[in-house]
Amino acid sequence: IELPPELPAAAALQRILRELREVMQQNEPGVIADIDSEFLHDFRVAVRRTRSALGQLKGVFAAERLAQFRSDFAEIGKATNLLRDLDVYLLDRRHYEAMLPETLQGALAPLFTHLEAER
Repeated sequence: IELPPELPAAAALQRILRELREVMQQNEPGVIADIDSEFLHDFRVAVRRTRSALGQLKGVFAAERLAQFRSDFAEIGKATNLLRDLDVYLLDRRHYEAMLPETLQGALAPLFTHLEAER
């Protein structure tokens, strides 16, 4: 995001928040359709960045409104935690298998079957 140096801080933060909202909106259909785990990853990055930006907004929004935004985005983050954790475990399956002797690698199959079912 390019921000001109003369842009007031409040306007800059609002522009950043709009851009982050756009990233979330662009990734939401991919998250819902479960096309690729990267949609969820990018969505969550935008949520975290939004939460971080909201921490810098004192005086830009009314305190009550800011508190509600922070609470809402914290809930969104929490709501996506388990799904992302499952994605990470599933994406790293080969890594976990490689930690075991080849004769024991198959023992992880039930775990990953369970993780896939949970996802």
